Amino acid sequence: VRAHPRRLAAFATLHPRAGVEATRDEIRRAHDAGLVGIGELSPHAQGYGIDDAVFRAAMALAGELAMPVNLHVTCPDARAYAGHVPTPLGDFVRLARECVATTFIFAHWGGLLPLRPEFSKDLIGLKNVFYDTAASPLLYDATVWKRFIDAVGSDKVLFGSDFPLNVYPRVDAEPAMIRLLHEAHAAGVPDDVLRGNAARMLNVRAVSTPATAPAPSSAPGSAGG
Repeated sequence: VRAHPRRLAAFATLHPRAGVEATRDEIRRAHDAGLVGIGELSPHAQGYGIDDAVFRAAMALAGELAMPVNLHVTCPDARAYAGHVPTPLGDFVRLARECVATTFIFAHWGGLLPLRPEFSKDLIGLKNVFYDTAASPLLYDATVWKRFIDAVGSDKVLFGSDFPLNVYPRVDAEPAMIRLLHEAHAAGVPDDVLRGNAARMLNVRAVSTPATAPAPSSAPGSAGG
């Protein structure tokens, strides 16, 4: 990060079992070292709840230091896969509503929270919630880009790849980001989703890149692995 400050911005990690003081010290250490956020965290998989006192103290400090927190969200409709851990969607809504000073990035389209009637109304007015697109092709087809952006606005979506995970295993033998970029461009995704939104959130200067991504060597395949 120090060597390439215009190309890289890093997030820190933590675990509440370290205790409240050690956890807060680690967040401050990471912040002072130039890291700009926290995550990806997965409380449900890591053995602590969203009401854990140390976790809540960490979320409060993240808000004070303006460090966004990225949280793993498992789609409740996803097929079973190795490492699959359910993450009740209501937990994320409640966390965002109770920690309004902290900015949250709900990974993997946030389990499509805004598209679910039972949760969408509870997200109205929350300015501290964003969504990333990591691993999108493993979970949803290419229509998710337009459906989601139409529902929440392009300013709430951050491009995420989950690289080096191979998100097109039926098509590509090795992981690559180019096919996912092509899918996003083909869906008409605004350039801010691909770089501008994250750059503003993290207060970093985005490196100038081509307006369009070159097409991959073959047409995108179906979602899934």
